Amino acid sequence: MSEKPWSKEFLEYEEFIVNHPNYKGLPITKSKDGKYNWIAPAQSETGKKRKQWVEEKGEELGIRNNFDGFYAAVMLSIHPTKEKPCQICGKTMSLYYHYPNANLAKSLKKEFGYECDIYESIFDICDNLKKNGIPENKIIEFLKSKCKLQDDYTDLETLITHCELKCRSGLSKMLGPGAMSNFPDRYDGFHTYNRCCRSSEDKGRSRENLKSYTRDRRAYEYFSDGNIQAANKFMNSSFFRGTSADHIIPVSLGGVHDPHYLQKMAAGENSSKRDRLSRNDVMRAVEIENKTGISAVYWYSLLLWEFLKSNVENSVQADFENFRNLMKQNINDFLEILYIIKSIPNEMGVEFIVSALIEPKRKFFEADYAFNADGSFKTMERHITQRAAAEFEQIKRISIESLDDYHEKENRHLSPDFSDEETEKIKELSEFIENGEDEKANSLLREIMELIQKRLIENLS
Repeated sequence: MSEKPWSKEFLEYEEFIVNHPNYKGLPITKSKDGKYNWIAPAQSETGKKRKQWVEEKGEELGIRNNFDGFYAAVMLSIHPTKEKPCQICGKTMSLYYHYPNANLAKSLKKEFGYECDIYESIFDICDNLKKNGIPENKIIEFLKSKCKLQDDYTDLETLITHCELKCRSGLSKMLGPGAMSNFPDRYDGFHTYNRCCRSSEDKGRSRENLKSYTRDRRAYEYFSDGNIQAANKFMNSSFFRGTSADHIIPVSLGGVHDPHYLQKMAAGENSSKRDRLSRNDVMRAVEIENKTGISAVYWYSLLLWEFLKSNVENSVQADFENFRNLMKQNINDFLEILYIIKSIPNEMGVEFIVSALIEPKRKFFEADYAFNADGSFKTMERHITQRAAAEFEQIKRISIESLDDYHEKENRHLSPDFSDEETEKIKELSEFIENGEDEKANSLLREIMELIQKRLIENLS
């Protein structure tokens, strides 16, 4: 696969940051051709050393490591210019939350007839509004209303500072940053794509994919358990208005996509949390599991989950990082097995995956759901329409297609680590499917996933 282009401005920025005294000691390596290895996966040796460096830097700066946005806060604090060029187009944008999001852009057009350029910050916009004859006090009242601020303000700069802080904390979605935080994967702590190119270059952030977030694609891509249709509807309900729907146990670590395991979280905090585990979240998931009888994780992660639960009380944060890595490796191995199955000729592998792993979820799409103000819900009879049938077909399409995407992913951080015994059993599994022995294949798939989890636990111990 071809490598994404790196703009001249970004390459110059790399050199500037790596050699700036603010980053002295922050690990980075070079490839054989002399290029900086700017990107380092969190679980790699370099990624772990970067996190340790920032934790020490945070202590030095007096920033306590007791909140999800800790790494982002430290990296913004030490950034020498608070702006960076885009890897793709080279345009420089601020790292602060200074850029209007879609709803604010629409309101600006409706209220003042002003159309924003993607590179314009809120400061630029306010300056242009004043040049167009809009009184400053009217602009202040407009922004106060949009950001839901109560204090009185006499100047725009102070107001915008307060708007920025509120948006950064996730309490308002009015403004967004020029580049999202992304530490330790990126050396400077910020995504290489700026706001200008993110939707076109980052497939996960395309307009089409962002619209599908109310049908959480990750649940399909990771073959999640749980009432996935009820969870989809719950995420888009008024219960989460003004907040973000967070999976208590991240889907990418094995957390089910089920309304019982969704919680309110400020958007900024949710973005910072990403796929991290915390003691509080694990304990809350255990509480819900005991109350509802609904497993907090997928069937193919159950042994790891039991291991985590039995060790949660006496674990420190470093242990949770190890648990996280185990769960990611387990999912990685599972998806690789499914990719091998999918590759079986004559669509026999695809038919097995659909029958064994996707078809059992159909029942969730044959019901409707009504949600209460506290997040509880009831199941109702649903009139099966063409649209309902299409929704289930979508889950099948996304799930199957995602196996190719995952296998070929350029920035994939983990490789399968099958033992010789597991490899032999995967071959046997493929033979069962080729011979039409789906029941034996299903049983062997579960046996293989138990072997993988036991090996991972044993290696950690």
